[in-house]
Amino acid sequence: MSQTKVVQEIRGSAGQLPVVLLSTMGLFSQMFSGQASDEGSIFSISSMCLLQYMGFDGFLSQVHLLHSLVPAALVAGLALCLAPEKRGVALVVGLNCFWPEIFSYFGKHLYCYQYAPEVIKQNAYECPFLPDFAGRVILRIVALVLMVAISGLWIWLSLHKGRNTPLHVLYLTKPYRSGVALWETERLFRKTALTMAVSALPITSSPALQVVCIGSIVSVSLLLYATLLPYKAMRWNLTECVLLFAAALMTTLVSGLTAYDSYWGHVVEIEYAMIVATLFLAGCVFTVMPYLIYSRLKLEWSKECSFQLKDEVERTLSETNDTLLWSKFI
Repeated sequence: MSQTKVVQEIRGSAGQLPVVLLSTMGLFSQMFSGQASDEGSIFSISSMCLLQYMGFDGFLSQVHLLHSLVPAALVAGLALCLAPEKRGVALVVGLNCFWPEIFSYFGKHLYCYQYAPEVIKQNAYECPFLPDFAGRVILRIVALVLMVAISGLWIWLSLHKGRNTPLHVLYLTKPYRSGVALWETERLFRKTALTMAVSALPITSSPALQVVCIGSIVSVSLLLYATLLPYKAMRWNLTECVLLFAAALMTTLVSGLTAYDSYWGHVVEIEYAMIVATLFLAGCVFTVMPYLIYSRLKLEWSKECSFQLKDEVERTLSETNDTLLWSKFI
């Protein structure tokens, strides 16, 4: 990842502390955004090693199957525990949490790297997980069809025709304006595209391409949010735009750390400034997200308590009036 000599020296002197900090912030960010942690995290367990320990070969196809069946079983178990009219919630939660990671394994199957410059050898590409070209084409078609099917399912879950609106439809559409009620689909597409970019273009072998893809996805989302303002509450539109802008700025800083430059690549102060700025932005996001979630939950709890108190007061007054009327009648 680090192609400048100064960054390599900084990493050698600082050890794994920056990596641990960023991984910790990423773990909490995924937790608060409702997304399953990826296997690349330092806190995760290698599925290949786990399968080999259980007696399997540990191939990527087996890992993909494992990461598909386990979430499906969890979602099915949750659906069985809920009432029939609430089982759509289990499907929405399952797609929101597990679908991006499941789809990202298609990118791992299609991973290729260049092992020689074009001037030395043409078509010097190696695809270790799926070397057959026809197999890669078929897998791309399967991934595209599956993506279209999941998109249709997600949109179908977001729509409803009837008198009583299901709980999962309220979850997907209530925060947004009527003209962009299906905006939650954009969030699912964004997470899926980001995980696919990380899987198909690992930063260890394709740092520039991965950063460009991530920056493009975040920039498009920022442009859409700033143009359409999908949330009903303006503060949430501003918050989302600020978070996306911070993500775009962090991507720009990371691109500077992964690229080589004959001038600033040898200046320690500039490298330290970019690292500190990246950690500062990640820390701000890590602090702001839990605070916003907690403040929103606190507001909802206070409203619920006020409604309960109001009902209790009205019930007490009605009982008191009935008692007074009965005493007067006697």
